[in-house]
Amino acid sequence: MVLDQSVVYTDNVKKKPDMKLQKTYKPISNVAVKIEGKVTNTDQTKVTINIGSRSKVTAGMILRVYHIIREVKDPDSGNILDTIEEPVAEIRATEVQENSSMCVIHKTLSTKYAVSVRDKVRNF
Repeated sequence: MVLDQSVVYTDNVKKKPDMKLQKTYKPISNVAVKIEGKVTNTDQTKVTINIGSRSKVTAGMILRVYHIIREVKDPDSGNILDTIEEPVAEIRATEVQENSSMCVIHKTLSTKYAVSVRDKVRNF
């Protein structure tokens, strides 16, 4: 049996009536996928983000918004090495397009920062 290298498989063992074991392979549909994007627009209750179904966002999905407090840069090249972030809110996708999603604020996580344009968005 040749397995497709692009699919993650899991073993499921089934018993036959003659008590011999047979292995079957099924693709796992809920493999964790890293989802990252940015806030493109916001008002007090609605948030638009620049990721959608193409990035595996689905209606009802909860994402977390992070405010970038500071960028850590290489002193010689000026390249961004890291960012100092604080979680601001959890948002729930309500309308998902191919490359964007409309969300509502599900839970506020910070009293210091509000959700702002250019804040990072990612799954947990």
